[in-house]
Amino acid sequence: GSIPPSIGNCTFLLGLFLSNNELEGSIPSEIGNLQRLEKLLLDWNKLSGSIPSQLGNCQNLTHFDANSNRRIKGTIPWQLENLSN
Repeated sequence: GSIPPSIGNCTFLLGLFLSNNELEGSIPSEIGNLQRLEKLLLDWNKLSGSIPSQLGNCQNLTHFDANSNRRIKGTIPWQLENLSN
């Protein structure tokens, strides 16, 4: 499966824990709509593409993990440089 863009409509989410689910496709930029999101765990999937800069809109994000997604390319967007973890 994949992460649907409609995930961006779940604006009250504090945590999104999708580790180790064999998810494919890209990380939808709509996750940037989740301004209350504190933790985003996407590690150990089969995600591809780049990490969307819109994640920088998640003002409360303190923990982001996309480890072991071998198809993610590029650099970590500068918008995520201020994460505390």
